[in-house]
Amino acid sequence: MNALLLDLLFIVVALSLSSLSVIVAYKLGEYVWKEKFDIQHVDADGVESTIPGQIGEVAAALLIGALVMLVNLLTPDVSISNLVTEYKTFLLALLLVIVLTVLIYTISAVRKDEIVQRGDNYRNLLLKGYRPYSLYSILNYCGLSLIAGLILQQLSINYEAYIVQQDTVDRLVAAAMLDLERRPGAFDYHLEPGTVTTSLMKGVAEAVLARIETIHGETVVSASRIVDQVNTLLLFVLVTFVTNFAITYTPMSQVFEKSAIRIAHITLYASIAGILLLSWVLFLTIYSGLFNGVLGVVNAASPILSGGHWEAINRFNEIRIDLTDRQGLTGFFLSLTSGRGGVLLALGAVQWLISRQSEASKTNKPSRN
Repeated sequence: MNALLLDLLFIVVALSLSSLSVIVAYKLGEYVWKEKFDIQHVDADGVESTIPGQIGEVAAALLIGALVMLVNLLTPDVSISNLVTEYKTFLLALLLVIVLTVLIYTISAVRKDEIVQRGDNYRNLLLKGYRPYSLYSILNYCGLSLIAGLILQQLSINYEAYIVQQDTVDRLVAAAMLDLERRPGAFDYHLEPGTVTTSLMKGVAEAVLARIETIHGETVVSASRIVDQVNTLLLFVLVTFVTNFAITYTPMSQVFEKSAIRIAHITLYASIAGILLLSWVLFLTIYSGLFNGVLGVVNAASPILSGGHWEAINRFNEIRIDLTDRQGLTGFFLSLTSGRGGVLLALGAVQWLISRQSEASKTNKPSRN
C-alpha cells in the first residue's frame, strides 16, 4: 500500500477511536461530565450558551489529526509508517510513558478533595467517564508526539545531507587552494618561462573560472542545506500558527476555553522567538563562515581572471558579488523568506488583517438598548 494512503488510514482510524471514546465517556459520565466539562460560551452580543464538551474534545482531536497530516505532507523524506517502523522500540517506550502519565492524571483527578466531597456517586460517574476518555488522551498525546517525531527526523536527514555536501565543498576548496599555492595563476597548467601568451592566459582564466563555478554551485547547495534545516524547524511555528488561527478566528473558537486560547498565543510567540534565536545562532556559527573557503579561492584567483575574456571577467565578478551578498545577514534572512518562511510571513499578514477587521467590526457594532 502507498505510504501516504497508509498514513492517512492510520490517522482516520485514530480519529475514529478518539471520537468514539469521547462519546462513550460523556455517555457513561452522565450529568457529572456535562456539569464539569460543558463549555459556557458568551458571544459578541453577551448572550450565554452551553456547548457540549464532547464537541470541543472532537474538534481538538480533528485539529491534531489535521496537523499530523499537514506535517506528514511537508516532511518529504519521512512518513508516519516509516517512523513507526524505524523507531519501533523507542515509540513503544514513549507509548508506555504516555499511558502511565494519563493513568496517573486520572487517578489524581478523581482523588481531589473537591471531588471526594461530592460523594461516591459523583466520583464513580467521573471515573466511569475517565476510563474510555483515557484512550482519547493517549491518542492525542501520540498525535502530538508524531508531529515532533516527523519534524525531528526530517531535521536529522537534512543535517546529514548538509554534512555530506559540505564535505564536497571543503574538498573542492582545499584542492583549488593547493593548486593556487603550488603555481599561482596556473592551477593544473604547468607553464614554462617565456611561453606565457595572451591567448594562453585567457585559456587559463577560463579554466580557473570553470573551477570556481563548480565550487560556487556546490557552496550555494551547501548553504541551501542549512536553510533547509531552519525551514524544517519552521514547521513547529506553522503548527502553532495554524492552531492559534483555528481556535481564534474560526467557529472552533466557540469550543475552546479562553485559557486554552491564551496558551496557544503564548506558544506561538515562544516558537517564533525560538526560531529567530536559533537562526541567529546558525548564522553566527555556521552560515557566515560557509562562504569563506570559496571567497578565499575567488580572491586568490582574481589576478588570473583579470587576464581573461570580458565574459569571463564579468561572470567572475557576478560570482563574487553573489557570494558576498549571500554571506551577509540580509542574504541569510532573504534565503529563509524565499521558502517556508515567506509563506509564514504571508500567513501572519493575513491573520493580522483578519484580526484588525474583527476588532473594527466589534468597535463599529451598534450597542443594544
